[in-house]
Amino acid sequence: MWHLERPHIPTIKTPQVPWPSHGVALITRYPFHFHMMGTVSDSFFEDCAVQHSFFRAYTVHGTSSSRVSRNVAYDVSGSAYYLEDGNEVRSV
Repeated sequence: MWHLERPHIPTIKTPQVPWPSHGVALITRYPFHFHMMGTVSDSFFEDCAVQHSFFRAYTVHGTSSSRVSRNVAYDVSGSAYYLEDGNEVRSV
């Protein structure tokens, strides 16, 4: 699970990561999650795959200027791609 939060990791680059099964059925656990990182530069989830997740696949929460591109989500219960608060800007 990639739960990424500042100030621990200033720049995140996750190209081509497979996630075959996300077996945690908790509402607060997501396979790929930018969490309250503020404004970032050059941080992305790209060319990744999530299969069989109980709640989400890719979540952007309180993080601006991030990029989530060319990813796949299959057999996900709930919203696969999720902007959590709606205050995230310049994210693609």
